[in-house]
Amino acid sequence: MSEPSVPLFRPERVYVEASVQELPYTQEILARLREQMGGDLDIEVLEDGRELKAPSRLTWAKKGLLLTRFRPDEPLREFTAMTVSTGRPTYSLNLISNCHLECTYCILQSYLANNPVIAVYTNLEEVFEKLATQLDQLPQGSIIGTGQIADSLALEELTGLHQKLIPYFAQQDRVRLEMKTKCADVAPLLDLDHGGQTVVSWSLSPTKVQQAEEYKTATIAQRIAAMQQCQQASYQIGIHLDPIIHHTGWEKNYRQLIKQALGAVNLEQVAWVSVGTLRFPSKQVRLMQERFPKNKRIFNNLKSTHRRFMHYPDRLREVIYRVVIAELKTWLPEEKIYVAMEAEQAVPAAAYVVAS
Repeated sequence: MSEPSVPLFRPERVYVEASVQELPYTQEILARLREQMGGDLDIEVLEDGRELKAPSRLTWAKKGLLLTRFRPDEPLREFTAMTVSTGRPTYSLNLISNCHLECTYCILQSYLANNPVIAVYTNLEEVFEKLATQLDQLPQGSIIGTGQIADSLALEELTGLHQKLIPYFAQQDRVRLEMKTKCADVAPLLDLDHGGQTVVSWSLSPTKVQQAEEYKTATIAQRIAAMQQCQQASYQIGIHLDPIIHHTGWEKNYRQLIKQALGAVNLEQVAWVSVGTLRFPSKQVRLMQERFPKNKRIFNNLKSTHRRFMHYPDRLREVIYRVVIAELKTWLPEEKIYVAMEAEQAVPAAAYVVAS
């Protein structure tokens, strides 16, 4: 077996909610965890996993695992900003919350401040029953994403979640599942019957940025190799140049990245490419400075707005988008490229219409 592309998750503390303790998927994860950790687990059973929801230092949060129940009546929630960005109805299926990888800019640092563990929702039979009803009500062509509040593949060796989701979504042709990751361990996906209904997507950055800001993630070369493997297994792939981080030599480095990635894959099997510049809530600055005190350059050129978001000035963003999108258009048709989440910032996405 080859070495994993990212560090395996080995929790120091394991919590199990009483209501899911005997469920098959809970027992499957615990059995796998015992095997991987080489012995018995010290498990604390809780009546309600929400007891753990309180502000906590994120470094500790990444060392705890909670197996709990997914409670909402509808598992899918519309991701409105992405619906606007992509022009396709986009929904989130959040069956894992939080991530043990370390990207200095990750918005989960502030978004999940009150969720001091990595949570996995294990009442899958109930979730699938609800999904069966909800999927029938979604617009044709909708996208269902699992990488909004977790990296889709970071825990796959422990949870096997997408090895269950991919065949499930293969049974219908109404919506597509999108997995979004910075990992490269795709072997468990390659022999699955995906029916063309799953897009496996990677967030990419120039190697200089990946090494400086995306600790514990797969290298860019590993990610591109994983793209090739998935395409050989007939998956469509997605690419997310998001966040684009301004740095010395950024233009050359992003042009080279695009050439490196798109030159290595079958362009007909590329579902879409998104572009988005660095942005995060202003309140996150302090967290980033505390957790990554040496990473000061990431704050260069950023400013805060009345919307309490940090982002690049409008003129710089426009330059970045025009350069990156022009390069992408030499490889892909315009309709496969979209600007991500500009609705969160002071200038609407329409300001960056894909144009020469």
